[in-house]
Amino acid sequence: MHIAQLGEQRVIKALLRPWPASSRDVPVGPGDDCAMIRSRPGAAWVVTTDQLIEGTHFDWSWSTPAQLGRRAGAVTLSDIAAMGGIPRYLLVSLGLPPRTSVAVVTRFYGGLRQLLARHKVQLIGGDTAAARRFHAVMVAIGEVEPRLAVTRSGARPGDLLMVTGTLGDAIAGLRLLRRGGRARRAASARALIRRQLTPTPRLEAGRALGAHRLATAMLDLSDGLMIDVNRLCQASGAGATLLIDQLPISPSLAAYGRRTNQDPIRLALAGGEDYELLFTVRPADEVRCIRLLRRLRLPCRRIGTIDRPAADRTPSGPAVTVMTRDGRRQSLRSFIATQRLRSFEHFRAPARRGRP
Repeated sequence: MHIAQLGEQRVIKALLRPWPASSRDVPVGPGDDCAMIRSRPGAAWVVTTDQLIEGTHFDWSWSTPAQLGRRAGAVTLSDIAAMGGIPRYLLVSLGLPPRTSVAVVTRFYGGLRQLLARHKVQLIGGDTAAARRFHAVMVAIGEVEPRLAVTRSGARPGDLLMVTGTLGDAIAGLRLLRRGGRARRAASARALIRRQLTPTPRLEAGRALGAHRLATAMLDLSDGLMIDVNRLCQASGAGATLLIDQLPISPSLAAYGRRTNQDPIRLALAGGEDYELLFTVRPADEVRCIRLLRRLRLPCRRIGTIDRPAADRTPSGPAVTVMTRDGRRQSLRSFIATQRLRSFEHFRAPARRGRP
């Protein structure tokens, strides 16, 4: 059997099966956005890793080295945001084709330095090696008080499902980059392209939601809503109902949908790399949560509810239900099939993520 027959999530599950999910010193292990390691009473490190690979995550024809450096830092720090942590340190290792120009490497580090300086994160080391294609591997280390850390597993039936910002912008930006030419010139198109090339880690929002004990569960949206909501539900042992007509769509994405005759909701469901926060709150905390994030100039919206696990839960996790625009309930799996939606999954999907 090849890994392409399993897909990324089943491969990871198989690899981690012999290893403990947590221990006394590591209360949160594999399977969440970060691992959490106890450092001293009342304090812990949160540690995560990510990578960007040429031809899978980016293409030099539309990404400058400086943009790639900023993006590499942002997508890694986003995991710390999802745990409610404060990033402190970063290590970066590069695989470089031997004919890579020195200017490419220095500009990559220049962009990374800008991103890290903005968030007061210190670069503390890394490695370099020869490779067939450019790739960057990052390890980020942050701090969190264990009692304020937010994991994927805390959602309970009755909680509200919330999301920051808007969804679907990054995949639309990716499609515009692939099309090139005049398609990129409109102001709305440039806004979507920025969301793809320079994502924003929601560090202030994640920290605020944790510090005020508002989020009961949280993760960042890297692989698309329809995949990541399943991950949150599976970790929490609960189901969910998604309200399709409540998904937040930006004016830029709405304009893109009109120009290309595409439904923005499809992109919001299946597109990845928005790096917004998907989280749950108790119903009594909804207004407080919205006001808190408004002070950070970041909108958030309720997009569903957390339900009790359904009797017909699937082997991949608890059932997620979609409330369609006409008020009908449909399982997410059925909705994906009837709408022919497709999110990126490593090993199964074509290279370059985000192809619904």
